[in-house]
Amino acid sequence: RGEVVKEGLAEATLGAGHLIWEKSFKHNWGLDLNLFGKVQLNLDHFSALRKNIFMPRKEIPDMAGWPSVPYGNVGKMRSWGWDGTLSYRDKVGKIGFEFRGNFTVTNNKVLDYDESDTRYEYQRMRGKSLNQARGYIALGYFRDSAEIVNSPVHSGQVRPGDLKYKDVNGDGLINE
Repeated sequence: RGEVVKEGLAEATLGAGHLIWEKSFKHNWGLDLNLFGKVQLNLDHFSALRKNIFMPRKEIPDMAGWPSVPYGNVGKMRSWGWDGTLSYRDKVGKIGFEFRGNFTVTNNKVLDYDESDTRYEYQRMRGKSLNQARGYIALGYFRDSAEIVNSPVHSGQVRPGDLKYKDVNGDGLINE
């Protein structure tokens, strides 16, 4: 696809060359128990490692002059977790009943993400969960003017009752 410029034709979107299929390595194991014909437990563990994830490149600087960020097979992630069900089944006279509960616990970790090194570890995607929430950390509210003066510099005019944020990198400023 191209776009018309003053004198000629220019690329609007860069193609992604040398692509390969994403690979996923998975394993599961489970345990099923039936005790006394009344209590049943099902427990499953799962794990997956995904490599060559197709994603936008992040290490190409804007000054390279490319009109868009190219994609490539540059991501890697590990996911794991547990599923379980516990049930109790019984009968009172001719009436049968069952109580059942289930749970799922999952987690993931970005092992490789095409990003340049950042000044602070907390700004990186690598080593964190995918789509992990990021933002300012509220410590509470400013109680009085003395607390404002003895705190890291917040942007804008700060008054007692305003939110007080944590200085994560210790530079004395509350900013990105």
